[in-house]
Amino acid sequence: MSIVKELAAKYQCSAQVDAKDLIELGGKDWTKNNLHRVYLNADVVISLLKLTKVDDFELKSLKKAKTFFDVKSKEFFSDVGTVRVLFNQHGIKCKSP
Repeated sequence: MSIVKELAAKYQCSAQVDAKDLIELGGKDWTKNNLHRVYLNADVVISLLKLTKVDDFELKSLKKAKTFFDVKSKEFFSDVGTVRVLFNQHGIKCKSP
């Protein structure tokens, strides 16, 4: 079960996460003009999704991906399809930026 789903179960709400949770996991807060994002590196994504086994291809994809959480829309985005698939397999919508 992903951390997002655990938080949803704990607070009895839809599977949502906020910037504070992601920053605590190691995400990097970024703000410019009216954009507010939390960028996620490979380690943060692995922790967030509670991945116990990541093959070399997935790890390479995670490391090269620009993955972020848009604070205003409360949605995840990644420029790499493999990363979007990993999120979606764990019940978390992740879109292409």
